[in-house]
Amino acid sequence: GHWSLSAVCFNVITFLSAGFTYLARHDACAAISRWVPAARMAEGLVWMVLFVRLGQDSRGFITSAALLISTLPYVATWAGMIISAQLLGLTGCYLTCVPEAIHLVTTGPVLILVTALGLDGTMKVPVIGPAFVRFSLTPSSRPCCGPGGRCIGFA
Repeated sequence: GHWSLSAVCFNVITFLSAGFTYLARHDACAAISRWVPAARMAEGLVWMVLFVRLGQDSRGFITSAALLISTLPYVATWAGMIISAQLLGLTGCYLTCVPEAIHLVTTGPVLILVTALGLDGTMKVPVIGPAFVRFSLTPSSRPCCGPGGRCIGFA
């Protein structure tokens, strides 16, 4: 299948960003949770190794899955955290650790599992597997899209 290198890179950035911030500034997370950025970086490295080992046929699916499972929820959580902090007048670099911790135990492991299963393995997951694969690969299965796969607001 077809896949986008920029989409893969964007997903890798979501895994590695806080780790690099911590390494550069040593203040991304409070002392009690300094391991979070390192663990997210480790998840990212595991995901990259699994992605590289995939066959060409699964890479398109995994790229779409990464955007849906990991990248979009991470960016939404991070943006929500920053906006909330601004509205509430909170400050501190530790705020960036909250999305990292959330995704360390939620979307990161799910994406690694889906990547390890690949397209065929995900299809074999009862009930949700085939539906998720269809949703990931077929534009017409998305709620914003009409007949023929034409998405509202997209060319």
